[in-house]
Amino acid sequence: MNKLIGQKFSARMAMLFSCVILFFIQSNIFAQEPKESIRLIPESGSISKGSLLKLYFQESIVSDEGIGRSGKIKPLIFDPKVNYSHTWKSSSEVHCTIDQYLVPGTSYKVKINSKIADLNGNLAVDSKLEGKVFQAPELSATTSFRAKKSGLKNTPIIPLMFNYDIEYSNAKDSIFFQDHDSGEKIRSIILLPTLNTKPSSKDLDIPKIGQSFSVQPSRPFPVNRRIDLIVDGIKDARTNSKIPYTKVFPLGVTKPLTIISSRAFQDVFGSMSITINFDQNVEHSSLKKTDISITPSIESFQKYASGRSIYIKGKFKPRGTYNINLGKSLQSVSGYTLEKSETVDVEFTGLSPSIYLPSTMYFTRAAIGLKTKILHANTGQTKWVLAKI
Repeated sequence: MNKLIGQKFSARMAMLFSCVILFFIQSNIFAQEPKESIRLIPESGSISKGSLLKLYFQESIVSDEGIGRSGKIKPLIFDPKVNYSHTWKSSSEVHCTIDQYLVPGTSYKVKINSKIADLNGNLAVDSKLEGKVFQAPELSATTSFRAKKSGLKNTPIIPLMFNYDIEYSNAKDSIFFQDHDSGEKIRSIILLPTLNTKPSSKDLDIPKIGQSFSVQPSRPFPVNRRIDLIVDGIKDARTNSKIPYTKVFPLGVTKPLTIISSRAFQDVFGSMSITINFDQNVEHSSLKKTDISITPSIESFQKYASGRSIYIKGKFKPRGTYNINLGKSLQSVSGYTLEKSETVDVEFTGLSPSIYLPSTMYFTRAAIGLKTKILHANTGQTKWVLAKI
């Protein structure tokens, strides 16, 4: 009997001992987890003038009288040094706003000021916030301009956008156009935003700095050239820091005006014309100055441009070939002309057999019968049969 009681006691003690060990292990596991006492939002990323950093403490750092004010001790330390203002939003929450312009491309280490303590005098320390790094973005340039298949204009206006302020009067020294193959440089003209005018140091009302403007070549681009826009060595206006690399924007190729196709048009109503299609939109004003000759000659000769086509009207013969000669001065809206005088042959082959109905649908009362006009052209004698539906 005593032996049985001893065995039960031993079993109970073993179970109790296991529970104690398990409790001890679990307690150690939870004890090893670091307790987050301070939160920094955001913890990293890009910063600039006006950026807001928020600090949250577990304990009260300032009394109720300090809420809505800045404290004597700044909560954050930056390396390199950054000037900022701070305001306590609650006894344990403080907002820090960067007041100065930062140097582009610089990394800033942030840590909690070791002098910050709660109302009981306990220092607010959190090893997790040691060595937090923020970055001032590098000075960079972008453009919304996109190259077109039809070619580049001879004096295009290219918009440029920067992520830092740029001094307009000095920008032209760091921005230029360049022939991609020969390396020939063409100076740029700086156009102010919305005004599209050149800045003048004598005008006190115009803005001096900004993050966007447009550039234009100082002279027209030659034809058949591949052109790039180069931004090299430009500086931000606040810290005088250079862009870290040369930025190249491919703008496209300058192309001469080129004939794509031509065709003759005629219909049963007597309308006859010739259409000549190009690879670019035609400049209307240049058409008036362009010599266009037609062989054989025609009466009532008229010409006009619309989009990428020019139209020639007159009293053409229903059948025959016409030789159209276009002078070199015909110009596209991009500013480029034909490389040489061009000649196209267009043939009128006569009116194609066709039938013109007054409408796609026709309604009438059966009692009065069917009466309608149908226009025939080059069909010969035609027999019509009214089908029953």
